[in-house]
Amino acid sequence: MAFVAQPGRERLRRLAHTDTGEGCVLSVYVDLDPREFATAPARQSALTSAADEAAKAVEGRDLSHDARLRLRADVERIRAYAGAADFDGTHGLAIFAGGSELFEALHLPRRVDDGVWVGAAPHVAPLVGEPDGSWCVALVNRRDARLLLGGPLRLDEAERIADDVPGRHDQGGLSQARYERHIDEQARRHLERVAARVGELRRAGRFDHLLVGGPDEPHAEFCALLDTETAALACGRVSVDFDAASPSDVLAAAGPEMRACEGRQRDGLLERVDEGLGPDGHAAAGVDEVLGCLNEQRVATVLLDDGLGGEAAWCPSCGWLTASAAELCPADGTQLRGGADLVEAIVDRALLQDADVLRLRESDRLAAHGGVAAVLRF
Repeated sequence: MAFVAQPGRERLRRLAHTDTGEGCVLSVYVDLDPREFATAPARQSALTSAADEAAKAVEGRDLSHDARLRLRADVERIRAYAGAADFDGTHGLAIFAGGSELFEALHLPRRVDDGVWVGAAPHVAPLVGEPDGSWCVALVNRRDARLLLGGPLRLDEAERIADDVPGRHDQGGLSQARYERHIDEQARRHLERVAARVGELRRAGRFDHLLVGGPDEPHAEFCALLDTETAALACGRVSVDFDAASPSDVLAAAGPEMRACEGRQRDGLLERVDEGLGPDGHAAAGVDEVLGCLNEQRVATVLLDDGLGGEAAWCPSCGWLTASAAELCPADGTQLRGGADLVEAIVDRALLQDADVLRLRESDRLAAHGGVAAVLRF
């Protein structure tokens, strides 16, 4: 089971960039909120209904014979997964299937709206920029490490790394000094191993933020061993009993730091928008301005109000996006195709150019900018 609190930005980018070579990907979202689907039969009924809806979506599309056969096979793969996987503790499920190249199921600790999409790439907009974040909490001492993944709603222990590092003794003399140097070297190798594994998880898109816990002495050494990109994600420190703390205990200790970090990130981006607006600034606000900057691939981060809605049109030739009523692409004169969901279009275009997306709920500052703004690369 791939349980994630919120897919990290690298994972979302990987999904957005997925090219199955077949032109069709099936994206299925299922609400499994335990308040409504408390029993296994209730969850199975919801999953069966979702698979049935996916089958209807496939049959209702204008597809080639081969594409329809591939998607029918994907529906059956989803049915098989739904009948075999463990959904205890799952509040929402997202499944992406695209022939032999893609099958990914994400078990989420928050509910999602039911939905089925058939498209050229995974439909990831419902997963992007949710405030629960994507975190790694690394509890590290000189011989053991516990790596927990998740977010403010849930943490799960993903890995435990133990190395046979002996304890110190009090023999004294030269023998004592040599023995302690030997122990210190083994401890450092342990910390290097843990730091390398945390870096691997970061590169795999498993988290966007990092908290480190453990005794003072190895804490500083461990942080210094992290690669530059991983160290940049470190947001603070968490204090728990290394051996006795359960994942829920770690979450209780880490929660305030998580929320504080996310609040600093949100406020900092909004300040950059306010400061960067203007003819020569590095920010944009409003649907038309942000779409224009996405078309020019200038966007570093998009901020979306959760209530933003509307439709967009796009050019099938060059991909130009617009929310205006224009019928022809201003770039090459091609007839535009309308009816695209505005938020989905913004999210997909942002991910495809490796921009970040942050969704804000009931933000007065973002509402004043028309519900969408962007921090620009140039």
